[in-house]
Amino acid sequence: MAGEKQLAKVMTVFAGTSVFNERASSFPSRTVKLPAPTADPVLLSKAAIAAMEDQLEEGVPYARAGVMLTDLSTAGVQPQFDEFVSVHERRNIGDLLGKIKDKYGATSIGLGRAGMMAPPDWTMARKHSSPRYTTDWHELLLVKAG
Repeated sequence: MAGEKQLAKVMTVFAGTSVFNERASSFPSRTVKLPAPTADPVLLSKAAIAAMEDQLEEGVPYARAGVMLTDLSTAGVQPQFDEFVSVHERRNIGDLLGKIKDKYGATSIGLGRAGMMAPPDWTMARKHSSPRYTTDWHELLLVKAG
């Protein structure tokens, strides 16, 4: 969200078990209003964890989870009082995380356990993927006249 220069005011957090799990079925969710519009990944992570703390059932194997940010506004349109600007936003932690991920890859850094997780043991085979001429400059055909 930092790259889009948008601030969120409302967060919806959800989780769910696999539809194939016949023993456990749970799909908790919660929507919370954030104290102030923010794009701070640290504050958003803390708010998501706090929102779901009492919603998740002990011992249930959740297969998916997600966060939706709504009530978005463009950053910088309205000035924020200093009391509402987090330390992380003042120090541009979100931009720093984005730059590190761009330079070293998406799994190079993260918040909480995400920064310590190893990449998956398998990767998708992409031998027969269609060329991306219209969306990737590096795959654009180069024609030379001789």
